Amino acid sequence: MDFYKYIRSRDIRKYLETEGYSFSPIQSAWLVWMGRTFPITERHNDWKWIIDNMPDCEVPERPNCEYWSSLHKLVSEIIKFEEDCIELFMAKEESSIYSYQYKCDGDLDWTECFENAFSSFDKCINGVKSELPEYDKIVEIRKTYIDTNEFILAEYNSKMELIGIEKSNMTNDEIDLLSLSFDGMWFDFPIPFKKGDIVKSASYNWGRSFEPFVLLNTNPWMKKERALKTGRYTEGCDSSDMNASGYSTGFYESDPLFINDDVMCDYLDLEYYRGEYTGPQRLLPLLAKQITGEIDIWEYTYGYRQIVSEYEFERTKKEMGSFVMNSSPVYEILRGATSFERT
Repeated sequence: MDFYKYIRSRDIRKYLETEGYSFSPIQSAWLVWMGRTFPITERHNDWKWIIDNMPDCEVPERPNCEYWSSLHKLVSEIIKFEEDCIELFMAKEESSIYSYQYKCDGDLDWTECFENAFSSFDKCINGVKSELPEYDKIVEIRKTYIDTNEFILAEYNSKMELIGIEKSNMTNDEIDLLSLSFDGMWFDFPIPFKKGDIVKSASYNWGRSFEPFVLLNTNPWMKKERALKTGRYTEGCDSSDMNASGYSTGFYESDPLFINDDVMCDYLDLEYYRGEYTGPQRLLPLLAKQITGEIDIWEYTYGYRQIVSEYEFERTKKEMGSFVMNSSPVYEILRGATSFERT
């Protein structure tokens, strides 16, 4: 069974495949859980394969994960919950209406926002297809029960394959099943990156863009470093701790040259950056070389001043206009500032 496919990063996926990394039953089930862009039918089939072909095991208690005596039972319960939601979602009920919202590829905001209403699921699907026949999109269809606040929400990919299902009216057991299971797990998978690599995220799950950044750390790396100092190894709290941090530029529109240090993405989404460096991004290779010790602080400072001067020169030209710049003494001053030589 190919569980590598659930890793979004092509570089990590290839690395693990090349190394022949073997996922444990819990790791395999967790990867399927995290693969929320895959059709539900495919994920259910892969979970069932785990039940039929991989040994059962306990799910240990963690801060945000309940103890389960059987991984197979946990997986079976989640499959049953989603199948029951799908059955309710598709059921024809006079007391309900269907509506939809969508995001086209590259959009950050939803369109329509459930402002439409259809008497049946089939009519709602036809409405989606007639409005967006050929666009690459994500669609959410909501079944709302009239005179109540209850609903069932289904998410579809661009092929109109069901990839997610949830409902508002859940029992306490159902809430615990979803919130205190796979999201509460934490794993340290091997990755091919090192501190100082220039990388990007393969997804948008931290609200960040796909812009490059200089990798500083991952949560598993920090856990290992701390263990070397204290002699005690501890895992992260849950899957939200499986992150990577680094230096980036352009975080603040008012100051694009500001170098920001923050959590950037899940570490399993890391990919090598293969694009060009424009504007403030030109600082990143310089910063990476200083971090890895290829250049010293004097060389970094010199390069930083050069890049900043060139950036400010181009920005000022754009703001003032090329004609004004070419006829102004400011042009000569700025041009001289961008052409100084190291002496």
